[in-house]
Amino acid sequence: MALTKTGLAYLGQSLNSSGDTSNLIASIEELNLKVIPARITDIVLDETHPKFTEYGGWNGIGTVNFEQVNTPEGKDVTKPIAKPFFPQFK
Repeated sequence: MALTKTGLAYLGQSLNSSGDTSNLIASIEELNLKVIPARITDIVLDETHPKFTEYGGWNGIGTVNFEQVNTPEGKDVTKPIAKPFFPQFK
């Protein structure tokens, strides 16, 4: 049975042992294209939130509404939502 090594600890260990940072630099540049600077405007913390059911009940805990930082002020835009990347951390 093949054992796949993954996770942050393995990534750090493999980068430190190889000394080659070209893959790391490429990964960071790719990540920069995917990261959106945003401001959190609302968070679903418990069942008293008005959109608790709409966002999935207990599975929606941690869901946030946000607005992009570079959106012109005063522009009426629908605020998108985002769910936690690691839902086990609330």
